[in-house]
Amino acid sequence: MRYLILFLISFLCCQLTFSQNPNQFIGTWQLEKISYKKIAATNDGEQQFRDVFNTALYSKLNEKQRLDLYELEQLNEKAVELVKLYYQSEIEFQANQVFYNRSKMLAQPTSGEYLLDGKKLLMEWETADRYTYKILKLNNSQLVWMDVDLGVVYYYINIKTEKL
Repeated sequence: MRYLILFLISFLCCQLTFSQNPNQFIGTWQLEKISYKKIAATNDGEQQFRDVFNTALYSKLNEKQRLDLYELEQLNEKAVELVKLYYQSEIEFQANQVFYNRSKMLAQPTSGEYLLDGKKLLMEWETADRYTYKILKLNNSQLVWMDVDLGVVYYYINIKTEKL
């Protein structure tokens, strides 16, 4: 019982800390690495990024789809798109709920709108793609979120904090 009470108190403190300072989210964050289950890729390995995305996407397919060459081709194309978006990227979150994604593999930055709702981050890209992320960690130096649908975890470091 005592452990349950301590857990609840620490959980509430974490929730209050997060909700009291949503402005620490505003700024520029550089992607450091991604992971899926027990595999990870750092920002110096493009093929590793592709392997992580391919593995995560492959795990979403059912047995019949895994045998279909068309499905596998689509999976590879989606993995390439994700690598282009995230490999060696920075995401800038602005106070007006606009974000800009700058990746070394894109000719020009992409953008969109975001909504921060407690521990959920909802992002709609300019391509009308929508993603829901669960924020696992947020402090002045690190932002970690997980793609709710895909299960990939993204690890960012703060490189520029915006003063409001």
